[in-house]
Amino acid sequence: MKAPLILISLLSLFAFEAHAQQLSALKDHDAGQFIDIDAERVDVQEQQDLAIFTGNVQVIQGDLKLNTNELRVYYARAGEDGEGLTILRLDAQGEVRLTSPSEIVDSQWGIYDVENEVVTLGGTVKMARGDTRLNGERMMLNLRTGQSTLDGGTGDEQKERVRGRFTVPQKTDTPETDG
Repeated sequence: MKAPLILISLLSLFAFEAHAQQLSALKDHDAGQFIDIDAERVDVQEQQDLAIFTGNVQVIQGDLKLNTNELRVYYARAGEDGEGLTILRLDAQGEVRLTSPSEIVDSQWGIYDVENEVVTLGGTVKMARGDTRLNGERMMLNLRTGQSTLDGGTGDEQKERVRGRFTVPQKTDTPETDG
């Protein structure tokens, strides 16, 4: 009975690897594109170089879209006259949803390190791509390399492990041949 269990384990690993490679489409994301932010309100704290957007916040950069309740934008002054701004980091809190052309990831918080092109999502992460599902506690997406990592959490037994459900290709009937 061990042979079928090993086969199932290998098939699951293969399905996960195939899914992880599909995420590599994110490596084509151009992090140098403009970042557009839309919200109901913004509070700017000049002394801290911080802007806090609240109320149905939507962030768009190319094909990536982020929706959240609150977004903290950390920035630096740019240019010789200090009039321009460069976004360093985006911190999202509350009902975070990251959408790419092929995936949807829901979480409780998110951080986009703009300079290093790394997105980290955490707190009950749920990723969907078609019928494939992955769940964990913390996901890191490297937009330069396309590599993604999903970690289990610490705490109760259900959250300690990464969980996934993958689609299995349907077999097609092939005509028998005489050999």
